[in-house]
Amino acid sequence: MLAPADGVVTEVVSGVRDNQPGSMNPYSAVGNAILIEHRQGEVSLLAHLKQGSIRVKAGEHVTRGQVLALCGNSGNSSEPHLHYHVQNSAVMQDGLGIPVYFDGVFVTKERRKEARSEYSPVKGDIVSQG
Repeated sequence: MLAPADGVVTEVVSGVRDNQPGSMNPYSAVGNAILIEHRQGEVSLLAHLKQGSIRVKAGEHVTRGQVLALCGNSGNSSEPHLHYHVQNSAVMQDGLGIPVYFDGVFVTKERRKEARSEYSPVKGDIVSQG
């Protein structure tokens, strides 16, 4: 799991056990997670990270592409994956989602793979590095 952009880590949640595939933990929605404030009103939330894999602490400056953690299956998650969204607040539960755009990616829809720039994913899209 890499930092999506430069910023400051505002919160780290760690110590949540990984789930067995198919089992979920409704008591910790995001599981192990990292919040990164890129600028005022633009905060990345990366959730469901692997227990014990987070390499950063609150207050630490990170740079785009820096290794932060491993993808996991913690929290309200039934299989290993990364939950990523951008919100307008560094307070996890208060944030409202804002659009995210990816540059230089491939998008797979209905088994067709296309190169895209400035792309905002839609539910069900599979986005991979360009």
